[in-house]
Amino acid sequence: MYTLSDRRAIDMIEENGELIVVISDLNSDNFIEFPVDRWKSFLLLQADIDDAVRQIENTRHFKYLRPFGDGWHVSVRRCFLYVDIRRYDSMNKPTNQGLTLSIAEWKTLLKRIPFLVSIERIFSPHVREHLENNNDVDQVY
Repeated sequence: MYTLSDRRAIDMIEENGELIVVISDLNSDNFIEFPVDRWKSFLLLQADIDDAVRQIENTRHFKYLRPFGDGWHVSVRRCFLYVDIRRYDSMNKPTNQGLTLSIAEWKTLLKRIPFLVSIERIFSPHVREHLENNNDVDQVY
């Protein structure tokens, strides 16, 4: 497990033979699970999210909201300077399932991503094969 802050951590677990990236709140039972396909879709948005973070630090009127699969969305908003990763319902409304990362936690997550990707590739041949053979992005909702 790697800490993102004194209240957030990121880890990789194996469940039913599949690797899952988990971001958890250390002060509650809240967490987000990223199965391989969702993690891959999230990683494809990494540069856009980071650009949105830089923009909200420099401008007042900016909002970023993107889906990345299975009803999950990531947003960046100026009002509180955060990156919100949250599931949306069928009416496209945010649910309680998700976590909000501070900008500092987001920047720490960015530093951990290359290591997490290397772990997936080294320790899980079926995940490595999946990532190498499926360069397409899963359909997002």
